[in-house]
Amino acid sequence: MAREFTLSVVGPDAEIVRESVVSLVAPGLDGYFGVLGGHIPLVAALRPGIIEYA
Repeated sequence: MAREFTLSVVGPDAEIVRESVVSLVAPGLDGYFGVLGGHIPLVAALRPGIIEYA
């Protein structure tokens, strides 16, 4: 079974998303990156784009 983690996306005024997910692909400043359950905690700046998660 896939390991879940909590995805929290925060904007300037409010939290936009807080969900339990197993994977994430997001547009970072240096290109798209992926995260799976079990990854070390991560804080990353994002550029405009689509965040995909499951």
